[in-house]
Amino acid sequence: MRFLIITHVFHKPKAQQWFAYAPYVREMNLWLNYVDEVEIVAPTTDTPISEIDIAYQHNKIKFTPIPSLAFINFSHGLKSLLAIPFIFYKLFQACKRADHIHLRCPGNIGLLGCMVQVFFRRN
Repeated sequence: MRFLIITHVFHKPKAQQWFAYAPYVREMNLWLNYVDEVEIVAPTTDTPISEIDIAYQHNKIKFTPIPSLAFINFSHGLKSLLAIPFIFYKLFQACKRADHIHLRCPGNIGLLGCMVQVFFRRN
């Protein structure tokens, strides 16, 4: 099964692993014990890995980076509005490849994922 994670959590690459906020990744690692492949669609950051970050424990992870969304001021808001069509495209492509879609909410990216996933109903 190909498992898709759509999240707003910033991810950090290091030594061919992906690190993120530990409580979130611990929960995901429990789910990942039962899937063959994982795709993560999330924003990245180049900040150093901290004590609160841990790595995903899976040997077949595909990471699809997207811009983060922030509406804290005019310039960030404008950049975010311009990025939304690109994010929709990336989410749509990832959902086409997925057998199961896992939305991490609340968050801006999770909201966009909710809008995209309605096109991928399966019986």
